[in-house]
Amino acid sequence: MTDFCFLSGILILFIATVFSILALVLDFWEVGNIDSVEIGPIRLNYVHMQAGLWHEYHTLHDFAGTEISTRVGSTTKLWREINFDTEIGMMLFTMRLLLFIAVFSLVAATVCSILRLKVYQEMKSLMNTAWSLSFEAGVLLLVCFVVYLTGIKQNTTDLHAAFYLDILAWLLAWFAAILLFMSSRTFVAIVTEDMDPPAELL
Repeated sequence: MTDFCFLSGILILFIATVFSILALVLDFWEVGNIDSVEIGPIRLNYVHMQAGLWHEYHTLHDFAGTEISTRVGSTTKLWREINFDTEIGMMLFTMRLLLFIAVFSLVAATVCSILRLKVYQEMKSLMNTAWSLSFEAGVLLLVCFVVYLTGIKQNTTDLHAAFYLDILAWLLAWFAAILLFMSSRTFVAIVTEDMDPPAELL
């Protein structure tokens, strides 16, 4: 039972790490159209937007549906200025920081688990560190998707792949933490039992 929980926890940690990295780097947090917008002297029929934590991509269309331009970049003034002088810019910067810490925590938890498996097989502290880091990463991932959903997402757009990857990474991080915690408790019980003196010495 201990080996199953421990090995499953390591595998789930690895998957959660991959998902959190993809959530950090992909520009697919929200996708959608924003209708009938005036930009200076130009009135556009709709704007298709694809946004992430680092860049925004826009495809502008006139009334005939003709594509005008693509990719406005990370400091677009059409919809959202991704800089540190705006409230949304600060939230995006905070999300990047939290996601980076979550990725680092998941990688560290995976490394601790592998070291416990291959090198330091009797170090209980490595197991405790691993599940604690995994739980912490889950908390950070939870905060990220709540902040994006409540403070950043546009009303007329749909959430996309990177947002859901963040949610999956959060759930997997906590699931891995539970498995590693169960494994560490069982490990303590086994070590304690092994340390009992033999009956003939009593």
